[in-house]
Amino acid sequence: MTLPDGSVKGTLEPEKASPPILPRNPEKEIRPIKLSTGLYPPLPDDDDNWSEPPRGDISLEKEKPPPSYNVAEDLGCDLRSYWREIHKKAASEGVVVPHAYPVIVRANDPNEWNPLSWDLIKEVRKSVHNYGLMAPFTKALLDNIFGAQLLTPYDCDQLASMLLKPTQKMLWRDRWRGLCEEVAIKNLDRPDDDPMKAIGMDHLIGTGKFTDPRLQARFPIEALRTASVMAFKAMMTLPEEGRNVTSFMQIKQGPQELYTSFVDRLRDAVTKQVSSVEAQNALALKLAVENANADCKKLLMALPRDASLVDMVEACNKVGTTSFQMTALAEVFVVALRGDKKCYNCGKPGHLKAQCRAKGKLRQNHSQYR
Repeated sequence: MTLPDGSVKGTLEPEKASPPILPRNPEKEIRPIKLSTGLYPPLPDDDDNWSEPPRGDISLEKEKPPPSYNVAEDLGCDLRSYWREIHKKAASEGVVVPHAYPVIVRANDPNEWNPLSWDLIKEVRKSVHNYGLMAPFTKALLDNIFGAQLLTPYDCDQLASMLLKPTQKMLWRDRWRGLCEEVAIKNLDRPDDDPMKAIGMDHLIGTGKFTDPRLQARFPIEALRTASVMAFKAMMTLPEEGRNVTSFMQIKQGPQELYTSFVDRLRDAVTKQVSSVEAQNALALKLAVENANADCKKLLMALPRDASLVDMVEACNKVGTTSFQMTALAEVFVVALRGDKKCYNCGKPGHLKAQCRAKGKLRQNHSQYR
């Protein structure tokens, strides 16, 4: 379009409006990602030689922190205390669990001492009372306590006080002192850099300046082991006190007792009072027949001489069943119907010649039976 002044009027596009300036929100603002200096190697400058690739290990993932092994903080509990309780309960049930208790050995910090479990002490006291100090089962428990665990001299003394009679305790302490004195004298001949060289008799028996169990727990591990071993040796030399122990010979099956229950009681008593495994098996097999009740003994006497304990249990499982009761009732009727008839073999009433167990006793005169 031509204007009066000769200029040409053209169609002009409207100027685009600039976007409004909004206030900045630091929380929603997108910021450029800063690369960690340890994540990527530095790039060369413009004047550097690009003929060689940048050196360094290029990792596309951010380095993860090392895993944390402090599980107790994640669970909100002390796992050492948790597992310590499990070990104590297991030991009280007779399960041998070797662990360092009550002295807890630490790598960097001083060792920690905790008191012994009452459940464990109660189990040992029960064994000493029922079977004696020298019984195999009692020795196994004491060997687990003194040998498989780290005890302080204070623990050894407390155990002896709870397990022994006053006279036994007096003898034990004197013999323990004598054994530890011999060890202390030998320690003087050790090299100067040996930590056991400074361990004397007061260290080993917990006297003098070393009566505190927390201080005793900081002794060298070899010193604690030595004190425990000497305490156990001294205890094994004590005379056995007189007691009325229920002998395995007196364990008999009750009239209504299951044969399996009777065998369990018998084997438990034999195992805890007899140390030889061969003798245990022989005695259990013999007494399982002799001390059975009348019903089981009838079945056991009919078994072969080389019958095993399993065969005996299988045979006596029939006692009390309906078939066993009917068989016993039939035998009673047979005896009643026979009356006063006598055996042609031995001459005794109550059975016939076919059921007679006597051998070679045929009567020479048979006229009285005709």
